[in-house]
Amino acid sequence: MFDALPWFLQNLEASIPSCNCEIIVCGDFNAHHPAWGSRIITPKGDALLDLIQATGLVVVRNADGVSTFQRGENSSIIDVTFSSARTASRIVDWSVLDVITLSDHNYIQFSIDPAPKPPNTPNT
Repeated sequence: MFDALPWFLQNLEASIPSCNCEIIVCGDFNAHHPAWGSRIITPKGDALLDLIQATGLVVVRNADGVSTFQRGENSSIIDVTFSSARTASRIVDWSVLDVITLSDHNYIQFSIDPAPKPPNTPNT
């Protein structure tokens, strides 16, 4: 079975430095690491965290530790959201929804606050 994660991480890492933009990446990475709430560390988790740190991105934490993947009695946090720091400060209400998805992954929902406006300057 082909594992696309190394290819994806390599291409993502190559494209981020040339992007002077806000970045949000969300996905099912099948990667475990305590940095996003998993109880264990896997090689994929280490590789993903290395990319996040090397590119200056930040993990949008699953503060409640709610599982993003459930199959029978098994559950884990393998769906990860990360972004540029400027964007992360604007992500609000990040949550794992408690709804039937017809998948073994739960939906993740968040909102983005509009870009902060510069303060009003008095007319002189």
